[in-house]
Amino acid sequence: MRSRTKRPEQRGFMSRLLPLLLSTVALTVTSLGSVPLLARTAGAEGWASFAYGQALGSIAAAVVLYGYGVSGPSTIAGADSIERYRVHRESVRLRAALSLPVVGAASLISVALAPSDRTLSLVGCLSTAAAALGSYWYFLGTGQTWVAFWTDAVPRSTGTALGMVSMATGGGALAGAAGILVGAVVASVASHWVARHACKTALDAGEVAAAMRHVSSVRYLLAEGRYAASSSLVSTAYSFLPLVIYGAAGFANTALFALADKVQKQGLTASAPFANAMQSWVPAAVDRRATEVRAKRVTIVALVAVAVAPIAFLVLGQWVMEWLGGGEIPVSGGVAVATGGILGLAFAELVIGRAAVVALSRVDLVSRLSIIGFVVGLGGMVVGAIAAGPIGACLGLCVGLAVRVGPLAAWVLSRRGRTSAKETRA
Repeated sequence: MRSRTKRPEQRGFMSRLLPLLLSTVALTVTSLGSVPLLARTAGAEGWASFAYGQALGSIAAAVVLYGYGVSGPSTIAGADSIERYRVHRESVRLRAALSLPVVGAASLISVALAPSDRTLSLVGCLSTAAAALGSYWYFLGTGQTWVAFWTDAVPRSTGTALGMVSMATGGGALAGAAGILVGAVVASVASHWVARHACKTALDAGEVAAAMRHVSSVRYLLAEGRYAASSSLVSTAYSFLPLVIYGAAGFANTALFALADKVQKQGLTASAPFANAMQSWVPAAVDRRATEVRAKRVTIVALVAVAVAPIAFLVLGQWVMEWLGGGEIPVSGGVAVATGGILGLAFAELVIGRAAVVALSRVDLVSRLSIIGFVVGLGGMVVGAIAAGPIGACLGLCVGLAVRVGPLAAWVLSRRGRTSAKETRA
């Protein structure tokens, strides 16, 4: 019988970070390059339709993934081979049950409420919803970030690049969007297959049978993962619903708000390697005390990012945003700085919530603060949009993020070796 001993990967932070950085370079270059091409080929309203569909698809992906992106890496990092196999199988069972109704509903909404081009909106929806079917989170937990690079970043960036070539040679906006979709589907299938193969080959037949006997029912998994799922869903909805609401309500200058929305998401994608490496690194500490020390370190890094991002956007943001808009969308300095504020706070929430607080077994705290910030932020966005258009909406979103980041950071930094009853049960 093969070893059942616990296998915490001993890779350091930098060895985890390098392939994630390469992933981000590949994805950011192709994604940013596709934005002006789509904007010029489809027009401002056509591009907004694609972005609108992507927003809906991302919300659908968060529902289908059901929190595995939040708690999955920590669970896998501390599991033995049999437990890893069981957890992955459970994720497949749950996602299979959720995918058809959730993605189907999101697709219908993307077509019904598209700002202009319904087909582009649908393709955008499917291209981001496909991410829920992959196993990127599994490789973060095992520390196999090179595997994540080859199975996720390479197919997605290749698909986007092919779409760009098609648009540049007269293929049209739909051909470019189709390239993005195909790349996303291939990435999800590849990462899922490799994770499944890795799980299964680490065990012999008897261990596989033992793991399968303990795979939980869908009903149990829905109840067990409710905190991680609600945190993921609320965070994703907070990231993508503003554009949906803004466009549906017909607030002033939807194209500018869509551009600000796209830029902060691209910025978050660019910073994701650091957040993902931290999410993998913190729970891999040798003991509880070392985990707390790492959690505090990443929290401090996140708070520095909150201060630096608006300053960076004050200097370069306006020029970058106007370039990404293909010169079709004028951008004010105030909108650029507010976009930087959203980016910095969103990065801090990702790092502190998923890398620090989840590793310290308080997913429930992340979930509750996410809900409070969601209500405050969306309300502030609507009020701000009515009062001041895109800049008011962006500032309202900043308030909602600050409501979440502040208490989470304070909780992590106040740790003095205490263990609550909730942490013990978790």
